[in-house]
Amino acid sequence: MTRNRKSGFTLMEILVVLVITMILMGLVMWPLIRSFELMKSAQTMVDSQNSARAAMAQISRELGQAMYVYDNSASPVTLPVWDRDRGHNDFTLRYAKIDMVLPKVTMHCNRSDHNPNVSRDYSREDPETGIYEAWPLCPSCLNDGLDVKDTDVEAQPKIPLEQDTTVVRYFLGLRYNNIDDTVKRDASVTTNRGWASPYGDPISGDTTANQVVLYRAEFNVYDNNLFPAGMSVADRLADPDFFYRKGYTDAWSKVATVVGIGKYEDLVIITEKNDDKSVRALEPTVTFRSGKVTNDAFTGKTAYTDAAPTLFTGTHGYWTDSCQITLKRGNEDVEYTTKLNNRGRMQIFKCVKAGNGVNETPEFDIDTYKETGDIREAALARPLTMAFTVDMNRGAADFAVTPPLNNRGSVCTFNPDDINTRFHDKYETNRGGARRVVSVFDGVDDNYMRYADIVPGSDIVTGPNMIVGSNYGKKVRYERVLSSFGDPGINQYKIDYATGDLFFSSVLNEDLPTNENVSVDVFYKVQYNYNDDLVCGTYYTKSVIDIHMGMRLFDSQTLKPYPVNLNTSVKVRNAIR
Repeated sequence: MTRNRKSGFTLMEILVVLVITMILMGLVMWPLIRSFELMKSAQTMVDSQNSARAAMAQISRELGQAMYVYDNSASPVTLPVWDRDRGHNDFTLRYAKIDMVLPKVTMHCNRSDHNPNVSRDYSREDPETGIYEAWPLCPSCLNDGLDVKDTDVEAQPKIPLEQDTTVVRYFLGLRYNNIDDTVKRDASVTTNRGWASPYGDPISGDTTANQVVLYRAEFNVYDNNLFPAGMSVADRLADPDFFYRKGYTDAWSKVATVVGIGKYEDLVIITEKNDDKSVRALEPTVTFRSGKVTNDAFTGKTAYTDAAPTLFTGTHGYWTDSCQITLKRGNEDVEYTTKLNNRGRMQIFKCVKAGNGVNETPEFDIDTYKETGDIREAALARPLTMAFTVDMNRGAADFAVTPPLNNRGSVCTFNPDDINTRFHDKYETNRGGARRVVSVFDGVDDNYMRYADIVPGSDIVTGPNMIVGSNYGKKVRYERVLSSFGDPGINQYKIDYATGDLFFSSVLNEDLPTNENVSVDVFYKVQYNYNDDLVCGTYYTKSVIDIHMGMRLFDSQTLKPYPVNLNTSVKVRNAIR
């Protein structure tokens, strides 16, 4: 008898098949999953690059067009970091804000397929919100369903140029997530606490939180919806808490738009404390700084061919306080450079090479000289070997300084009777060689004149009027004549800048009037630099803005940051100093 038996798989066989299937699926699916992750990472990197380039192009374009650019170095941005466990803490970001005023412009569409029945010109103002957009696309073409790009439109300034009534501000701020009022505001402080990361809880020390993005806001500085009514315009432009001030946050959220992909960007680098992982410091990755110029060779200017220049100007003006001017002297192992002392005062130091090192000694206090005008109070060395002043706005070093003055406000003073007497004594022995001459160095302290030369053209000579009449003997200013013009005449003089000799008329009957109340007073400036001296400088100028665009986008799955760093310098048209 034959027994019928049903064939089938045992449990062990099924388990083996499942294991083999899972292994095969893993071998097949893992590369596929990995490829998707790599594609996502690559897309994030591309988005980061595109976002950085677009932001840089937009900011550079507007800075180049701006009629005014406000210096932002003295007005940082405050970030009110709030953590439910650790409380409230403010962090200051420097160079994270820049303000400008653009010219009034009209947007113009250049597309060939633009609707001929609609004007190609349109306003930058959004008709629904009333907010000015940075680079609005043609609304007519968008309504027609056309694919409009940035390059299809242009901004045409109104002619003649006219500044706009609004201020454009780029700044870093915490991303606003519109969380409920119970978390958003706290009556005990004046700043808003409702800023959070899209990745998790309200602000904490986690690197995925404290998300900071780049904003662009265009606003009227007189708008009391954005600032307290009693705040001055200067304070409004410099207010570090403008974006988080209680009662004004909603108004700012309407005029501020995120530049880039705000959902995934974070534009600060967080340093945490080792003990509790709280935030210790924030470093912005997007900064706007006054342009730095290094070792700029200055151009010397002088009105006299053989004289050393007294005014040396840099390529750019409008410097900040962080500048250093250096004079390098010919074949000597010596140079003079400006530095700030421990009290923040600008001084000139004499630097002499000694072996493998350099000996530095203070020579001249520039700030003291500007305050007092007295070279004796500013001199830090005797004898003085170098002195000059620095003009921050002009971007120049001025080597013409005033030597010690007497109580008459002149460098030296002479008695007309003594000049005449010495001339007649010489005339008795040498009629042909007798000259009315004095030295402008007489009576001046040698501690300030030993290494100094007279600045050609800076001399002013006054004395008694030699012309007979009602004003005879009264104080007048004498006229300087060139050495090639021969002997000076009445109310004239010649001067030898090399020797300091001052010549008057040598005619026998042209004596200087001897008025006891009127003397011959001489004023001039001196310089301590030579013809072969080289002057250069390192400085920060407000005429150039250095932009660092460190765009950091996070992968939405791995939270890995993909940074892109771009740098450019923009020459601004007119900076507000």
